[in-house]
Amino acid sequence: MFTLKPEVLAQVKNKAFHRVAMFVAEGSFFVLLTLFGAFMIYRTLHQSEELKLQQENFIHAVTHEFKIPVASIKLYLETMASQKIGKEKCLSLVPRMLDDCRRLERLVDNVLEAGRLTRQSHHLKLSPANLSADLAEYLEELQPLIERCHLKLTTDIEPDLCVCSDYQAMRRVVSALVDNAIKYSPETRRELSITAKRAGNHCVLAFADRGVGIEPHERRKIFDRFYRTGMESTRSVKGTGLGLFLVKEIVAEHGGSVEVHSDGPDQGSTFVITLSLEKQA
Repeated sequence: MFTLKPEVLAQVKNKAFHRVAMFVAEGSFFVLLTLFGAFMIYRTLHQSEELKLQQENFIHAVTHEFKIPVASIKLYLETMASQKIGKEKCLSLVPRMLDDCRRLERLVDNVLEAGRLTRQSHHLKLSPANLSADLAEYLEELQPLIERCHLKLTTDIEPDLCVCSDYQAMRRVVSALVDNAIKYSPETRRELSITAKRAGNHCVLAFADRGVGIEPHERRKIFDRFYRTGMESTRSVKGTGLGLFLVKEIVAEHGGSVEVHSDGPDQGSTFVITLSLEKQA
């Protein structure tokens, strides 16, 4: 019989232990790597399905948004062509048709702008501007929509707020936030307060409504492209899911930030935009 010296036996046991430990470590690593790979594949497929669903919802929403004003304009034109109404009544239909045309124009602009903003080569044409004066012009253009939707609008805009901005892009921001306040506010609480104030070296622009509010877990998501809030009170509201996405992207290109504050459902929402002020000469 052969006998092993104790030190040799200890070395064999030590090598065996290290070999087993190595196999366990490597096996555990490959198991974790496999699980991680499976998770990444699942997440990618899930995100792909979500994006596909969002795109399908977007197509349905855009189709609906186009269909309503087109059908409205067609009805007005058929009514005017029937000659069953007087000249005065015909003329009263013209502003409504123009309002529907503006709605179509805003929708087309939003879709095109969303496409442009996703391209890295796209940049806004920023130049020094008097934001206070621009805001007055934007709101004057939106007056027909504000009156038609019975929106109670109040403003408190500090004069001569000079920023570096793109006139047309900032116009889309204001239009999107006004439209958002109209869509997500009950008719009995359709109110919007717009303020613009200096805060140090910045301009703070706030849009406060008394609408349906926003759940805490959805405050970050609402700025995502195609995202529509899942609250029961807003599911019947039509839209493309592009408005707030455009707001975020355009403000970011201006070097500013946008955030939303809400105390929850039926507590209203306040969108706050912060932009750097231009130094006065």
